Amino acid sequence: MAYTIDQMRSDLYHFAGFSTEDLRETTDEEVKGLWQEHFDKFKPQGYLTLSNNGGIEIEINDSGDAVRFRMYNGNVSHWQEIKFDKDGDMYFYAYSNRYYLNQFMRYEDTNH
Repeated sequence: MAYTIDQMRSDLYHFAGFSTEDLRETTDEEVKGLWQEHFDKFKPQGYLTLSNNGGIEIEINDSGDAVRFRMYNGNVSHWQEIKFDKDGDMYFYAYSNRYYLNQFMRYEDTNH
């Protein structure tokens, strides 16, 4: 999944604390640099086996309100808000499938 400049700006606004004024005044190249500083390195914190071919890894942001995922093909998704069902269980969507965070096994060491 290739990120667009608008997706990068959105991530910086929603999940890295940049103001709309700051982002409006930055060039596309500056936005790319800021985004790479904050989000480019995927740090998986949990995994779920989906098949013999592989599975899905997740990374949760520092504030715990957003998640992104990496499938076995290596593509990293954009950040998305973690949602709650009526019972209070946390989930997110990946390729139109709902995944609950309690389905994932936590990595002991997040230096993958």
